[in-house]
Order: sequence, then structure tokens, then C-alpha cells
Amino acid sequence: MKYKSVHRIKKNRMVTDGTDRFTLFKSLAKQYPTVAAAATEIINLQAILSLPKGTEHFITDIHGEYDQFQHVLKNGSGAIKRKIEDEFGNAISQAEKKSIATLIYYPEQKMEQVIKTEENMEDWYKVTLYRLIRICKGASSKYTRSKVRKALPKDFAYVIEELDRKTGCIRSGGIL
Repeated sequence: MKYKSVHRIKKNRMVTDGTDRFTLFKSLAKQYPTVAAAATEIINLQAILSLPKGTEHFITDIHGEYDQFQHVLKNGSGAIKRKIEDEFGNAISQAEKKSIATLIYYPEQKMEQVIKTEENMEDWYKVTLYRLIRICKGASSKYTRSKVRKALPKDFAYVIEELDRKTGCIRSGGIL
């Protein structure tokens, strides 16, 4: 009887792959030295699990179709257009939606065109930046703040995070 309980303890100390649980606990203790650190990580992982899942893409027969492939990548197979539609619905015209989508897909080319045709660049910048921030907020809502922060360009991360925190109201001095 005593032998069975000792055997049971040894068996329970093993993880399914044969690793000793104590070895795993020591490794975890190095990563998370306090209960608070472990709890924070558990909360973070649970939050990540509750986020909507990302979209996977499978594309075939792209040999020699560089331009079309680039366009598929730039527009996220229509995901950007859907985000714009979700964010603005009927609040802006189809032409405005198409214009902002083109700005996202091809920023350099679109800016050249806008600079040549737009009469009031200051107003265009205010409205467009406001719309881009709304789209970014909607698109980034499926990711943790940490993941979004890591994806931001280092030179602009602080400014983008501040803009993301603000209400997005436009007033005559710029965006709040």
C-alpha cells in the first residue's frame, strides 16, 4: 500500500512528455518571480484568448503576377475596405471611402494626386487624419495594446499612441 502511494506521487510529478513538474516550476519561477507577475501574465493570456481571431490568407497561382499580388497584400484581400465600411457606413460617400482606401493602399501616389488637386490642404489633412485614426482604432481593437505598440514605427509610436487615446474630435487647432 505504501509503495502504491509513492508510485502515485512520482507519477503525478511527471508531465505528459516525461518532464519533472518541479523543473517546470523552477523555470516558471525565473520568468515570473512573484505571484503578481504570474497573475498578470495569466490575465494577459486570457485577454489574448478572448480577442477575435486573425484572418489567414491562402493565395495560389501568383507566378509572374507581381503587381496583382502586391495589390492583394496592400488591400488585405478587401479587409481594409471592410474596415472602412464598418467604421463609416453611410456617414461618408462611396467616393470618399474609395479615396481613403487608396490612400491606405498607395500613400505616396495618392498624396501626389491630392497635393495637385486639393485646394485646402489643411482641412484635407484634418479630416483625413481623423478618419485614419478611426480606422486604426477599429482595426487595432482585435489586438492587445502591447501587440499594437510593438507594430508601430518607433519614430511615430508615441504620437500614434497619444492620438489613439484621444477622443478624435476635430476642432480648429487640430485634432484633440
